[in-house]
Amino acid sequence: MTSPVHDLIPVHPQKDDYDLRLDPGMISVEDIADPLKPVNARPMRSYPVSNRVNQVQNDYADCGAPINLESPPQRQLFA
Repeated sequence: MTSPVHDLIPVHPQKDDYDLRLDPGMISVEDIADPLKPVNARPMRSYPVSNRVNQVQNDYADCGAPINLESPPQRQLFA
């Protein structure tokens, strides 16, 4: 899912793990690593969005709406 953009694996902590993950006193790698499992990417989709998402003042629902690209995405420049 993310490999065309970067080589990181997305994880999605469950709500029950939020406090553990956000605890500033957390120092146990084992405790924090266990809830961080790779996400099943099958139900996910990816699509280009406007670069307006890069500006915090653009807090509009349509910022994440799909757009049509007139030119190839930048990642294809290095293919």
